[in-house]
Parts: sequence; structure tokens; C-alpha cells
Amino acid sequence: MKTYTLFSLAGLLLGLLFLIKACPPAATASQEEVKFTKDCFSDRKTQETLEKQKGIIKKVGQDHLIFLAEDENSRYIACNLEEEFKVEGFTIVFSGMIKEIFPHERWPAIPFVLQSIQKDN
Repeated sequence: MKTYTLFSLAGLLLGLLFLIKACPPAATASQEEVKFTKDCFSDRKTQETLEKQKGIIKKVGQDHLIFLAEDENSRYIACNLEEEFKVEGFTIVFSGMIKEIFPHERWPAIPFVLQSIQKDN
């Protein structure tokens, strides 16, 4: 009887361990600053450079994630926003380059190339 109970307990523990390892971790953005070097809008002129701006990630429509500057009047769409930051409602601190919009285009926000981003507390 004791052997059966011991094996049952061991099996239960192994099953729990498997379930814990099988579950994906929750999406969390880094508190550390993430830096970028590539200009993914290199065919566009840089209009302005922003440093250490506060903002919040928002979803626009079905396909676009943008971030709003703290004043909520400026909307940016980054070509290099990493998956870990693609969570609506995340508050961020970001730096980067505002890129031009060509005359024949319409964008949901201003094209932007991130140079750095981190989750704000």
C-alpha cells in the first residue's frame, strides 16, 4: 500500500512539473532599455528626433499598434516595435526618429523609427 501511494505522489508531482514547464510565460516588457541601430524607414527623411518621451501603447483598428505621446496629441507607428512591447496599455519611455510621410500616403500615425524603448513604471 505504501509503495502505491509513493508512486502516485511521484506521478502527481511529475505531472505538475510538466504542466508548469509547458505553460508559456506571461507577456512582460523589459524594464531595461532596449536599443536599436537599424533604420527600417531608411527611404524616408528624418523630420525630427525625440529623446526620452513618455507614451502609451494603443491599438488602432485591427492591424496597427501605435504609441501616443504623453500629451496624447502625437501618434507614432514604429516599424521596429518588438513583440514584448505590443501590449495595449503599456506605458513606455521611447526615443527615436520621426520620419516623413510622402504626399500620396495616409497613415494611422506618424512613421517612427525607435532608437530605444523601455517600459515605464
